[in-house]
Amino acid sequence: MGHDTDARVRHKTAVQKQVDSQDRRYLAERIMEREERKGEAEALALNLASDYAKRGGVPKVARVDAPHSKCISAGGFHSAAVDDDGKLWTWGRNEEGQLGLGDAARATTLDFHEPQCVALNDVEGRRMRLVTCGVRVTAAVDENGALWTWGHGRSFLGHDDLHQPELGGCHDIARPRLVRWPSAMDANIRVAAVSLGWSHAAVVDDGGNVYTWGHGGNGRLGHGDEHTRVAPAWVRGVPAGEIAAVAAGGAFTVARSRSGLALAWGAGHCSGQGVLGSHADALAPQIIPRTKEMDVTAVAAGGLHAVLLTRDGGAYTWG
Repeated sequence: MGHDTDARVRHKTAVQKQVDSQDRRYLAERIMEREERKGEAEALALNLASDYAKRGGVPKVARVDAPHSKCISAGGFHSAAVDDDGKLWTWGRNEEGQLGLGDAARATTLDFHEPQCVALNDVEGRRMRLVTCGVRVTAAVDENGALWTWGHGRSFLGHDDLHQPELGGCHDIARPRLVRWPSAMDANIRVAAVSLGWSHAAVVDDGGNVYTWGHGGNGRLGHGDEHTRVAPAWVRGVPAGEIAAVAAGGAFTVARSRSGLALAWGAGHCSGQGVLGSHADALAPQIIPRTKEMDVTAVAAGGLHAVLLTRDGGAYTWG
């Protein structure tokens, strides 16, 4: 019995070391990327300052050439918007195909400084309703509630049919691709909202249910373990049909219930569980106790911190 316990402890320790190593490697890549582009940012700042001085006013701002943008999002180094006609526009860095402009555009142009209309060849006749940008990936939801993702393949795009274990994900996808729900799920799930974290994603359907996938370290997926999932999986630990919004952070996730509570899971220092007197990771959704006395109206998650708003105008942060 003692030998079995020791073996389980060693296995869990090994798994945690692997998860920690993956997170450290990801953070190291982001730091290197930031340093490489620091010079670019400084040069851009100087150019903007020069432009401001020459014009004697506000520097030129890129404008989407469409009637109105009803949804807009900014990611690590790219942005996206949906206009009133349901057209999708993207601009910024495109090295992993996160702009959705196809392999040809990715091969010839690294950066697009003005909005580009994404040709939705695979979704002819469909209109997009919302879009959100991650670090190097993009996700959009069409008017029928179908979910589309594209960009950096190792950021877990939800396409289990393309998953290659030796790559730690799949090849980069440079065009919007429909996320197919696992056969065990209802094929008619309609996505109401989607959020992209560093290496995981979360969605809420129009029935108030939550689904997550991606890197499972620290319990950020909320399935009671730290296993990676390459396709959307239903989070059973949240009240069925009760979730109104979800936000994926760096290694944690927060959600808002329709009754005004906030729930969180994942990395202990960011999941809001510190109020319990412990910074241990939460492998499954937990109600943040203090919110039982609040009426939470919105939640948001950054890389290492989170924010919630309350109906009486309060704003609360942690991380």
